[in-house]
Amino acid sequence: VTLSFGRGLVTAIIGPNGAGKSSLLRLASGLSRPTGGDVLLDGQPVAAMSPRHLATRRAMLTQENETAGQFLVRQMVVMGAGMSARGMAIDRQVALADMLLQQVGLAQLAGRQMMTLSGGERQRANLARVLMQLEVARAKDLPAGFLLLDEPISAQD
Repeated sequence: VTLSFGRGLVTAIIGPNGAGKSSLLRLASGLSRPTGGDVLLDGQPVAAMSPRHLATRRAMLTQENETAGQFLVRQMVVMGAGMSARGMAIDRQVALADMLLQQVGLAQLAGRQMMTLSGGERQRANLARVLMQLEVARAKDLPAGFLLLDEPISAQD
């Protein structure tokens, strides 16, 4: 398979269950390694990128997002900053998390525990978490990254 994805474009991959859509996204994100060929991001092999560099270049919302522990929604979103946030003040990270929670319609639930949310609310909180990963990189004036979404609205009413 040879595919190219461009910045600022929305590309949808559609097909029947079991066709390999999730596998393709996992390969594109670097979460899985190909058995042959290369996955390139900005002309460089994804497999050769450090986790920190890759975290600033792409974020992926997978189909299943396990929510372990009793984290608050805001805490879960701040965790999305991860390695990308090195050197960024925590108050700036919290402000970005609050902005993203507003964007996904969960600002009023920022102080709730993740485990108390409905499936659709948890999915939106996890969307804010992966958006946080790219937002932190953008706040550091890095080029726009790629957002990969695997069935992002499957649990929405």
